[in-house]
Amino acid sequence: MEGIANAAEAGLLSWSLAFAAGVTILVAAGSWRSGLRSMLMRGVLTALIFALIGTGLYQWRLAEIRSAIAASDCNKFSAPDRQYVLELCYAGDMNVIRLWSADQSSLLAERTFPDLTHEPMRTYWGKGKLEYESDNRYELEVIKLPPTLKDRLLARLP
Repeated sequence: MEGIANAAEAGLLSWSLAFAAGVTILVAAGSWRSGLRSMLMRGVLTALIFALIGTGLYQWRLAEIRSAIAASDCNKFSAPDRQYVLELCYAGDMNVIRLWSADQSSLLAERTFPDLTHEPMRTYWGKGKLEYESDNRYELEVIKLPPTLKDRLLARLP
């Protein structure tokens, strides 16, 4: 797997293209007095389209990475209160964290991020939260317990 490099580059490229397309349309539009509103609308619409395409490509790449993970690449741990099961997966240059219900019947949250150090992930169970070290080793990422609606919906994506 080539990891996050391609996915992150695709996301960054799409946002850059969206900004450049909007600026180009505004600059090349000609007369500023006539049709300024339509030029702005076209620029915003073009930027939105590029941003949506980039976000879609990025999510597709992450889904591709998550689906390629074998069970042997993962370790499971129970929460101290036994309400959740944490699954840590290592997939080449990527790490995946999955939070399951205690009976492992439903996936509650899932996060994918690059593995820049190739060291074991550190996780910390706190009151009402699960903290973990992601690609930024100086800040802990947080999954609230119980997971938010956003986490539950994102976990259902392929």
